[in-house]
Amino acid sequence: MSRYFSDSKESTSYRRKRIKNTKRMRRCAKFPCPNSNCRKVFELKSKLLKHLYYCTQKPRFECPYCDYISKCKANVMRHIPGKHKNRKVYVIDIVRNVRC
Repeated sequence: MSRYFSDSKESTSYRRKRIKNTKRMRRCAKFPCPNSNCRKVFELKSKLLKHLYYCTQKPRFECPYCDYISKCKANVMRHIPGKHKNRKVYVIDIVRNVRC
């Protein structure tokens, strides 16, 4: 057999990988976000629904020490120890106007 042509086992293996990857690509990207500013696509509907909660809302949590705001409280909680050393960690909820 020439070194430029592989035997039938290798070509079958390659063909299986190619078909498997094609099936995986078809399985992905079924649920796009309906928001016109967002291009995210999800394989599972549950992931899209979770994403929609954050995608459609405005940022509501604010850092008490700077202008940083986020849609998720955990992001601000993580931001404070990293950017504002030796400061008390708490978050301001802009919507309810309370400290969290």
